Amino acid sequence: MSRRRNPSSSAINATASQTISTPIVAGAKYTLDVDLGFEKFAVDEASVFLIVDGHQLKATPLASYGLTQTRMQQKGNWYDFEASYTATSADADGSIEILLSSLTNGAGYGFFGNVRLTDSLSGPVLDPPAAPEPATWAMMLIGFGGIAGVAAMRQRRNAAGQVT
Repeated sequence: MSRRRNPSSSAINATASQTISTPIVAGAKYTLDVDLGFEKFAVDEASVFLIVDGHQLKATPLASYGLTQTRMQQKGNWYDFEASYTATSADADGSIEILLSSLTNGAGYGFFGNVRLTDSLSGPVLDPPAAPEPATWAMMLIGFGGIAGVAAMRQRRNAAGQVT
């Protein structure tokens, strides 16, 4: 299960949330990854939360950065934040919510991008398997028709004794 929101967004003193329609499965580990961007000239107390059946977990920067969120301020860089939760049987069939909050006191923007929610059972949650669009199907059928037409012409030439 993996839901993805690729476009980045920015906000001043705003909060956005999304409730995921996929029911919680006991024993599944749910992991939220969000890229947070920090302005170079303003401080942003941005927060990312994974809420699983009422259990609220604050996302933290990946340990590999060796930085706290406070030390990331005013760097002008993007950093990956993560929160994980393993669902219990009491959580089964509950809801999952993603909460993004930016508290800038009007001094700057909080930047959020590439929001990804995955579970340990099935992989992606938000992105359904891709299906070809009608235009793709049409181009594919035209291509197969062209190949069949060329093959038919070659057969007629060979039957008439012409060499291709």
